[in-house]
Amino acid sequence: NFSTTAVYNYTLEPPLEVEPGDLLAFSQPLKENSGVRGFYIESVNFNSHRIGFGNTTADLSVPQINNSLVLVYPILADKQCVHSTSSVNATFIKDQSLLISESRRRDQHQLLYPELKFSCNGSVTKWIYGVVDMSGTGELPEIQIWRQTDTHAYTKQNFSCVSANETEPGTNIHEYYPEIPLQFQEGDILGYFQPDEDDSQIILYAQRESGPTNLRAMGLVDIAAITVTVSELF
Repeated sequence: NFSTTAVYNYTLEPPLEVEPGDLLAFSQPLKENSGVRGFYIESVNFNSHRIGFGNTTADLSVPQINNSLVLVYPILADKQCVHSTSSVNATFIKDQSLLISESRRRDQHQLLYPELKFSCNGSVTKWIYGVVDMSGTGELPEIQIWRQTDTHAYTKQNFSCVSANETEPGTNIHEYYPEIPLQFQEGDILGYFQPDEDDSQIILYAQRESGPTNLRAMGLVDIAAITVTVSELF
């Protein structure tokens, strides 16, 4: 599924039973055989052990890894049941997920997302996004609504210039409320424009590899452009 924060929630039906002393483990196939990939971060003070794929028993006497953490966190009815000596929690996982795989582009670009299609008529009252605050006074990125007019042609219908407005202290999650809700029609799609890093107040994150298919307008696109022809998949 698609996620605005690069974090995915999966509900277990029925729940998995746990007992005191149980450990969390994560197993995944080779990349070429995977439909979904889990991420991990390095250079973090966290101890773990790596064992063979498919093993059902583990010998924790093998040398441990002390700088690798998989971005997976269990949600239990009793929150006191999860113990981490490194103060890792759900908020930490959410914050780190947006930093994976250099998920922000630094050059000026215009992207459209044909897979993020509105399935009804309505209006947008709030945007939620992840950013790096450049603490500058330059241009602002646009989050946009586009309408297809031809096979490869789209027209920009509405947009919001978004800024840094931190909603969760200590994270890079931000939100913006348009003064006038942005109207959209069934079939409209999402897009965004990002100025060059040197000229922008903030840099929007875009999911890499795990995000939806997107189309990039060829060449440089002026922020005032209302129609682009797209023919390149990213």
